[in-house]
Formats: sequence, structure tokens, C-alpha cells
Amino acid sequence: MADKIRINISAKTMEGRPASDSEVRITISEATGPSQEVASVTLNNFTGNAIVDVTAPTDTFPTWQVNASFSRYDGGPGFFFMPRGKPNPSHEFLVSRLPNEWTPSFTKLSDLPSPRFDRFKQVVAVSTDVDLKTGPAVGDLSAKYDALAGTPQVLAKTALLNLYAVLSDEIDPIGNVPWFSYVRKFVRLDQERFLAEVDPALFENVQTIVNELASTFKAQGFFTEPPGRPPFARPQHPDQVPQRPKPGADTDREKRL
Repeated sequence: MADKIRINISAKTMEGRPASDSEVRITISEATGPSQEVASVTLNNFTGNAIVDVTAPTDTFPTWQVNASFSRYDGGPGFFFMPRGKPNPSHEFLVSRLPNEWTPSFTKLSDLPSPRFDRFKQVVAVSTDVDLKTGPAVGDLSAKYDALAGTPQVLAKTALLNLYAVLSDEIDPIGNVPWFSYVRKFVRLDQERFLAEVDPALFENVQTIVNELASTFKAQGFFTEPPGRPPFARPQHPDQVPQRPKPGADTDREKRL
């Protein structure tokens, strides 16, 4: 019986969870010389980990490339190994979801667990005039939160929750509080960011980090925009900022009143 090459394949999502998929195709091919498929194995009901056995080469010293094709994920690039030198390789694919293969499902606003989402609910409750960079305006976020639908709003809602998680876990080194604690009201949602009214202390603390970047905060992973774009000299994303009347502005509504 010919020797076997045993390949340990695993996959995790961006959240670090095992990536389950109904069908995963593992393709192994020659990476040196003429491209030639060595083996192809279909893994049904993949639960995040599997062993693939392939007959070992007998009289050559090839380099093999292993790729994984998922039905619901983008597996990214595969990996290379030399089966005669490393007969039992292991590789973990870090996969991202294919949006068209998933149906979004969100926990209702009222059911978001306490205390993790207490601050989130407080900000949502006072965010009564929220728009979307691309797509229909939301309006009262508290009233519309559970009903958000359609690609632009669903992506914006997903980004909002992801950003809330990060800004709740990461701590402002000046105020020693979560970054999200400075957020007062959501103004605009987008699939990559949100705009909000914030406590003035946020600007002061960020300015302190910039001023002491080289001496203190660079080692903590903080950095500024690329050279040529002075921080705070002007809005970094002016096209993102919705045009709203400022307090005391001479609007048509004020004229009527």
C-alpha cells in the first residue's frame, strides 16, 4: 500500500469561530513545472476541521499547492508544502463570509443583553435624526432599528454593531474609559463607519495622543494620517458629513416661526 500524505485542514471565521460549511472542495496541485492536479476531495458538512489523505509521491520531490473552495466563504489563498519533506502539514484558513450566501439575522434592540449593550441602547434612544450615506434615511434609529432592511441598511447596521464592539473594548489611554463612552448621538451610518456627536473631551484626548505620539503613544499602536495631511487641519472625510442646519441658522422653518 502506498504511503499517505495526511493534511490537516481547519477554518475559522474572522470572529475566531470554527467555519462550518455544507461543502468544501480541497484541491491539491503541482506548484512546480506544468500545473497538474494531484487530488481533489469534497468535504460535506464541514464543521471547521478535517483530515485529507492523499497518496504520497514515490520518485519525485514536488511542491504542492493546497486550495480550499468554500460554498459560503472566501477562503483566500491556499498554502504550499513539500510532501516528501513535510508529509503531515496543518493549515488554518481564515475565511470571510460571502454576503450573497447568508441571510442576515439580528437580535432585537430590546433583547440586546445588559450590561454589554446598555450604553449602545442609550445612544440609540436619542438618535432621532439618522441618515445613511448611501440609501434611504433611517430617521428615528430607536423606532426603526429592528425594521432596518435592504442591503445598504443591513450593511450599515452590521458595521454599527461591529464598531460598537471595538469601541467598547478598546480603552482611551488618556481618559481610561472605553472610546464609545464619548459618543452622544448617532448622526450618519455607513457600511464602514458611523458619524456621531461626541463629548468635547474626545477631541482633547486625541489631540494629546497626537502631540505625544513619538514620545509615548506610538509604542501603543497609535498613528496619524499619512504625511501631507495634517491631523485636525480639516475633516478627513468631508463627503461623509451630512449638511445639517446649525443652531441659530436662518432656516426656512425659523422664518415661518
